[in-house]
Amino acid sequence: TEIENLDVVEKEGLNYEKTQLETRSLTEILDEYQVKKQIDILSVDAEEHDLHVLISLDFSRFSPTMIIVEDETFDFLTPTENEIYKFVISQGYELVGFVLTNLYFKKL
Repeated sequence: TEIENLDVVEKEGLNYEKTQLETRSLTEILDEYQVKKQIDILSVDAEEHDLHVLISLDFSRFSPTMIIVEDETFDFLTPTENEIYKFVISQGYELVGFVLTNLYFKKL
């Protein structure tokens, strides 16, 4: 979790334990489970780490037809200022819609 969230936990008088975790890329996980290269729908909701998850996918090997990703910072008036939008568009997708905090991208 983010460090600023821990301040809130402490103010509430709650305890927490810090744990260092080893992370893996989405590509590594898909390889481990022998996921087919053509993915129909990829849905990403990684609690503010969605961009990191997307960046960890090797788009030259895995080609989701549709990507759904949560992004609480997206503003439809200025989409080109959004990091997730810019990254997914750069991988050959177009934004086809959004509902609340979910963005829907389709492969071109």
